[in-house]
Amino acid sequence: MIMTGIPAQTIIKKLRTSRWIAGENPLKQPRVCFVTLRDIANIASRYGLIEGRSCEDDRISLKMLLENRDDISAVKLIETDNPSGDGFVLEIRVKRNCFDDTFHVTRYAFRLATLLISDDAGNGFPCAHLLSYRMSAAEIRILFELVKAANMDTANDLIGSILSEVDPVKFESG
Repeated sequence: MIMTGIPAQTIIKKLRTSRWIAGENPLKQPRVCFVTLRDIANIASRYGLIEGRSCEDDRISLKMLLENRDDISAVKLIETDNPSGDGFVLEIRVKRNCFDDTFHVTRYAFRLATLLISDDAGNGFPCAHLLSYRMSAAEIRILFELVKAANMDTANDLIGSILSEVDPVKFESG
């Protein structure tokens, strides 16, 4: 079920409903009835079924993931020969800015920082990501340079269209 992309919650529900023995004491139910999300994640990891991770080497896996994405507008990759990953930086700018660092909660050894934009309702949307072994000013500076370069053309087009929409004769403030 994991291989076909069925969500873990659905797998758990199907296992519990199909294997549960009606009228039987819960302590005597088959062990599979008590599977958890963590169990599913461990199975997926053990058998290489984690979506987006196709190789044990994190760097190779991330490169392969990038090749299959069509919503990326800019990428900056700094490679390293260090087997620990120190010095590796991958920055991604997606087409859709708040900055958040996750402190090693990804499935990779790298730290993840996300740049978010928000709409008028206050909803946040990710627009750029930084995966790096370290999260210092040097790595973050590279991310913002990438975002700035990717946004200059968009910003100039937007400013030009706003200025052409405003008729100074009809514009009234306040």
